[in-house]
Amino acid sequence: METGEKVLGPLQYHQDWVSCVVVCLKAERLSVFQIYGLAYSPNGHYLATASDDYRVAIWDVVSGERMLHVLTGHGGYLRCVNWSADSKKIVTAALDNLIRVFDVETGALVCEPLSGHKSAVTSIGFRLSSNGNEQDIVSGAL
Repeated sequence: METGEKVLGPLQYHQDWVSCVVVCLKAERLSVFQIYGLAYSPNGHYLATASDDYRVAIWDVVSGERMLHVLTGHGGYLRCVNWSADSKKIVTAALDNLIRVFDVETGALVCEPLSGHKSAVTSIGFRLSSNGNEQDIVSGAL
């Protein structure tokens, strides 16, 4: 690591520049991600990255390869992304003030986009519902 030798190639996907850098150290492999928002899956296998290209890419954190699906559909810069507890769904929010829920395996929308916020959604997540069987979506806006 001290030699400056590259240990993993760049994760190239997003088509526009991104506004933050995260450095992850795992098993002596250094990976640099330039992204707008990110979230690790609860099972630790995947990383979802979001950028101002209106897309979410899902990465295998061991190989560094983009995998599964590229999630699309927002009409504004992605602001945040988060995973369900079982790592099977991703919830996203963007500057279009909409929330979208995707099935990770198929890449399909789970439901119609959720609306109601009057300004940009700044945080989003899942929580177990009161019956403990389903997951509710919680969000906050400016």
